[in-house]
Amino acid sequence: MSANGGRDDDGDLARGKRVFQSVCIACHKLDGVGVDLGPNLASVTDRRPGSLLSGILDPNASVESKYGSYLASAKDGRSVLGILISENGANITIKDQANQEHVILRSELVSLTNTGRSLMPDGLETSLTQQNLADVIAYVAAAK
Repeated sequence: MSANGGRDDDGDLARGKRVFQSVCIACHKLDGVGVDLGPNLASVTDRRPGSLLSGILDPNASVESKYGSYLASAKDGRSVLGILISENGANITIKDQANQEHVILRSELVSLTNTGRSLMPDGLETSLTQQNLADVIAYVAAAK
C-alpha cells in the first residue's frame, strides 16, 4: 500500500486499458481496438494529462467538425442524433451512439441541425472514480 492510501494518482496503464475497454471503446478507437464514432485517440496530438482530462470533463469545448453531432428529423417521425458520415443529393447517413447507421432520403428529411456539440455525454466522468480517470488518462497518454 502506498503512502496515499493505496491510490496511484499517476495512473496505471493496465487498469487504464480496462477502463478504456469498458467506457471509451463504444465511441473511440485506440491501439486498433474500438469504434470510430469519436476521434481515434491515437491521433490525439496533445497527450498532456491536463489536456486529456479537460477533454473528458468538457467534451464540447473543442469539437472537430467531423465529430459534431447532428439531429435529423424525418417525415415518418424518426429523429436520429449522431455524426454525419455521408451526404449526397439523394440521402444522408448518420451514425448514432450505438454505432448504427441511419440512411434518410432527402425527400423524407424534415430538418438537419448541427448541434455544435460532441456525442460524448456531459458528466461521463461521474461514472468514474478519480483513480479510473487517472488510469485511463495514463493509458491514452502512453499510447503510440
